[in-house]
Amino acid sequence: MIALMDETFGERLRRLRTERGFAPGELAYKVGITEGAIRQMESGQTKSASFPVGVRLASVLGVDAAYLALGERTFSLLQDARPEAIAGRLESLEAQVVNLAAQVQLLAGAGAGAAEGAVQKPAATRPRPGGKQSRKR
Repeated sequence: MIALMDETFGERLRRLRTERGFAPGELAYKVGITEGAIRQMESGQTKSASFPVGVRLASVLGVDAAYLALGERTFSLLQDARPEAIAGRLESLEAQVVNLAAQVQLLAGAGAGAAEGAVQKPAATRPRPGGKQSRKR
């Protein structure tokens, strides 16, 4: 079976239908929809099938519904849902969250230190327009 990465839903549907030797009307009958609906999906007038129709199409064509709807590349990504792959990705995300939390704390601490420093500056003097300082009374 040859699948193109850039294949649209309609192109994939037509290719699968012809590979299995179905005429548009025959596939439509088996799925319980009109021949016009099949032709509209294949031509791109309808971008995808409804969920129930998609599941029935996939069943009649002998393919996974995710593959029919999304294609080879996306389907292969969905297949890599092994527990160890998911656990590894989860650990990586957790480490990123911990790292971000530490960075936020550092930034918050730096901001608080700057605010404390501003409070601790003596307010007894302020600059004059001429550059000289005067005592506040």
